[in-house]
Amino acid sequence: MDGFDGIEKMKCIMENLRCNPPKMLGESEIVSIRDYKTGIITDLKTGKAESTGLPSSNVLYYVNAKNDVVVVRPSGTEPKLKIYYLVNGETAEMAEHSLSVCKESMKKYF
Repeated sequence: MDGFDGIEKMKCIMENLRCNPPKMLGESEIVSIRDYKTGIITDLKTGKAESTGLPSSNVLYYVNAKNDVVVVRPSGTEPKLKIYYLVNGETAEMAEHSLSVCKESMKKYF
C-alpha cells in the first residue's frame, strides 16, 4: 500500500472483509469463514460457530464448497496485504483454472 496512508488502507480492507465477507470464491459459494482475530470459525451452511482454539491474529480464512481457500493477512513489517490461495483440481490445468477464477473473484476487495 503506497503512501503515508498505506497502513490505514490495509485496516480498511481487512475491516471491509470482516463486515462484508465475500459470498463466492471462484466459481463456488463460500461455506466457512475463520476469523482468527475474533477466534471464531463460522459454518455458513449451518450457522454453527466454534472457537479456532488459537491466539488472536489479524487473519481471515475463507473456504468455498470445492474446498478452495483464500487467506488474507496484513504484513507485520510493511504496509502490504498478503493473500494466499490454496486450490484443488484433478489435473494441473483444473487447479490452474481454480486459481485463476479465485484470484479474479477476490480482486474487487483489494
